[in-house]
Amino acid sequence: MMRDCAEMCMMCMNMMMGGSEFMARTCMLCAEMCDRCAMACEMMSDDEMMMACAMACRKCAECCKTMEMMPTM
Repeated sequence: MMRDCAEMCMMCMNMMMGGSEFMARTCMLCAEMCDRCAMACEMMSDDEMMMACAMACRKCAECCKTMEMMPTM
């Protein structure tokens, strides 16, 4: 799941940088994947690295939710 999430984040970033007309939908999916990855990481609450991952995923999800509202360039 973490690898899929990281791949989606990279694809989302590339679409944002390129001004893709699909950016909003990509950001929506990226936010969903980041939220799910965060939930999976939070299940390992005794692991500091997984909690840091969960926090990063939550932050990324929030950024993606903001970006999905923006018009394409």
